[in-house]
Amino acid sequence: MIFRSLPIDGPLRITSRFGPRNTGIKGASTYHQGVDLGRDFAKPQTAILAVHGRMVSANYWNKYRGWVVVIRHDDVWSTLYQHLAAKSPLSVGQTVNAGETIGVMGNSSDKAVLQVAVHLHFELRKNGTPINPERYLKNIQKEGLDMTKQELEQLIEEKINKKLSGEGQEPSNWAKKSWAQATAEGIVDGSRPKGYTTREQVAQMILNGRK
Repeated sequence: MIFRSLPIDGPLRITSRFGPRNTGIKGASTYHQGVDLGRDFAKPQTAILAVHGRMVSANYWNKYRGWVVVIRHDDVWSTLYQHLAAKSPLSVGQTVNAGETIGVMGNSSDKAVLQVAVHLHFELRKNGTPINPERYLKNIQKEGLDMTKQELEQLIEEKINKKLSGEGQEPSNWAKKSWAQATAEGIVDGSRPKGYTTREQVAQMILNGRK
């Protein structure tokens, strides 16, 4: 099993590990069948993501787990995502892709039964039996950083070109009137208002303005 995405849209922060535990929280399990992941404090809410693609096999609520989604990846592997803030919009039988949003991290369990902080309880199951997912989570985090020199250069080039091109960007508020006028007078063609220009492009714009 290889994870293609982290299960949260944020930093990997494990707040409770797999195995025996004593949380001191009434109603909490004494043997943790998954890992708990903390929320991203830099955002108002943290999205929950599918670690691998395939089919949603369950979408339900109970008083301990709150809202839960289970994704079956093949005949052996499945993953469980527990403590969603609300019911996931995904339907049972629906196909999902790795990295697709399942829901939002929260605490939807019955507060009279279990009171816990906002987090994601994440399980990896092999033939229905929960196993420790920690090394799989750390492998995908490492995999995202292990890029070849060529891949890194290509990524940098794509980001630089996107920034320089200015495609899809609108002119700044202070420049909208003058940009519209320059476009109307044919000095510029109206595209890429925040894109960088070459010297030859600047020269052409000056000549267009003189006309």
